[in-house]
Amino acid sequence: MKARHTTIMMSLMIGLPALPADAHTGAAVAEGYVSGLLHPLLGMDHLLVMLGVGMWSGLTGGKARWLLPALFLTMMAAGAGLSFAGLPMQAAEKGVALSVLALGVMLSGQKHIHRVLFVSCMGVFALLHGFVHAEEIEAGVEAPLYAAGFLTGTASLLGLGVVAVRLFPAMAGIPQKLYSLICIVAGMALLAGV
Repeated sequence: MKARHTTIMMSLMIGLPALPADAHTGAAVAEGYVSGLLHPLLGMDHLLVMLGVGMWSGLTGGKARWLLPALFLTMMAAGAGLSFAGLPMQAAEKGVALSVLALGVMLSGQKHIHRVLFVSCMGVFALLHGFVHAEEIEAGVEAPLYAAGFLTGTASLLGLGVVAVRLFPAMAGIPQKLYSLICIVAGMALLAGV
């Protein structure tokens, strides 16, 4: 059963980015989708948080393994919707930087952090990440395609985090602590620069 879930997740991570690839979609479509897809992969703040949330989900196991990534994606989409609607959100960039630091702290004490606290914090942070992603859309790019791209990129990173801790159970030890430390240092550096 576990092998089947891993196979399904890996297939989704590999196949999802190829879904909009069609010989007749046109350059604008590809550009919008690819621009969104690459955004979470190229930003250190987004990359660290999404992999970390996936790791937390995989370490927690059970239904949380898939529910937390689904919640994260839903809240990101909501945040993007707020941005696309033109609603202001004060200090969104600071919130994203803080999310990296908070994730590092929570991952370092993962066994002692209550799930409700983690889920609540990550829900708020996902909203901020979605808002910031949408704010950074390039002129002329269609918002729905861009959003589909960054949600696909995010889903891939979340899934990679889940699969990593499932395939490499040692992630619950030293590698997790190292990842936590990287997030803490990066989060402090990002907060200092915002």
